[in-house]
Amino acid sequence: IDQYGFRQGPLLLNRMRYVPRPIPITFVASNGDLCRRNEAFYRGPQAPEFVLANLEPLDGHIVSQRDGLALAALFDDYRPVEVEKGQVLLQRNDPEHRSRAAEWSLLAEHEVRVGERIPLGADTSGFVYATVEMQRRWTARLRSLLLRPPPARIRLRFQDGKGVIRRISLAAPDVPFLVRPLVENNADLLAAYRGSESLRMPDALVVEPVPGMEAYFDPHVR
Repeated sequence: IDQYGFRQGPLLLNRMRYVPRPIPITFVASNGDLCRRNEAFYRGPQAPEFVLANLEPLDGHIVSQRDGLALAALFDDYRPVEVEKGQVLLQRNDPEHRSRAAEWSLLAEHEVRVGERIPLGADTSGFVYATVEMQRRWTARLRSLLLRPPPARIRLRFQDGKGVIRRISLAAPDVPFLVRPLVENNADLLAAYRGSESLRMPDALVVEPVPGMEAYFDPHVR
């Protein structure tokens, strides 16, 4: 069994046969190489029979970007079989219902100004993933020598005019992360597996610097 999240304690304290993926904590899988290693682990022959999933927000970041390719592999190759104390136990599918690799298809490509609305399309029958590329200026690199890199954020908008704002990482611009449906906790995870009507379905997104950080970024986003 592995644990998807950042709370491995229940597995260790209960002396389960813990078989972690290469980068065992979601928020540590912070670049493309690390994300792809974890995805390959879940899709390969060494993948564990079970995964205990516990999705939680951390520091205001969008949850699906943390080890997001591994999450995509869980949606493809695992299914929920039990829920206890809010945590979701996933079991690996039979071999004929597994995917050796994700089947991506490009829906659209946009190059817009920072803060400009990007539509996600009207078809809500499948999952929609996004990649985000936004260039930092040389002043941002100078700032990073003394402080953290200037942060960026994503605004996911809904048809009713409401939305959510979450921070995003720009360290892996080539790694897709789930933006529709919005999956931020274990209830969302179960709803996504079951295709529940309770899913939150954004119809557009906006990428922008965190307020006060605009001067550190190029005004375009891809």
